[in-house]
Amino acid sequence: MNGSLILNIVSFVLLLTTQYICFAISLELAYMLMPLWAARLAIQIGIFRRPPQHAEMIKKASRRIRRCIERISENENWEIDEEFPEEP
Repeated sequence: MNGSLILNIVSFVLLLTTQYICFAISLELAYMLMPLWAARLAIQIGIFRRPPQHAEMIKKASRRIRRCIERISENENWEIDEEFPEEP
């Protein structure tokens, strides 16, 4: 991405100062490369990946905590069963 950005800047400055058509072509090339760099960045960041396993663990723990809080507020038995902690 940095290479495409540098190519954009250099091509633009050289096109303005020299008026050579070859710099306009390299400027267009840099613009055409931008979507490729954006897709590569999205893959590196992992936007489209499944959430990691620890996110699922946090989700389950949050669910158990929420159930306990609901039970406490309704004055029900709120203890977590050690054998089946996911069960309500």
